[in-house]
Amino acid sequence: KEKAILEATSRIEEWENRIAELSAMSSRLGTEYKNLQEEVDKNQGSMDESMALRKKEVAKFHEEEKELFNSLNSVKSAQIVLNSSSFLQRPSLQKLQVLASRQADRLSDRA
Repeated sequence: KEKAILEATSRIEEWENRIAELSAMSSRLGTEYKNLQEEVDKNQGSMDESMALRKKEVAKFHEEEKELFNSLNSVKSAQIVLNSSSFLQRPSLQKLQVLASRQADRLSDRA
């Protein structure tokens, strides 16, 4: 009977030690979880800010692109008008065509 009591006491001590180890591990993991959750929240906030900024940049880009294409179309239209105009003197017309062509090249390089 004493042997059984000693064995049971020994097992109780082992289980108490195991419970203490698991409690410490649980506490450590709880702290790690909290820290990781804070980091995730911080990163999510940064990502949301970055996405908002990116959307603004894309909208600005599309607006500028639209303006450039409108300018390019205006230059092309002017060039067509200049090519078909007979009221301008030929040397002046050639100079204007060169200028219009250069402007069109610059605008298409930007786009």
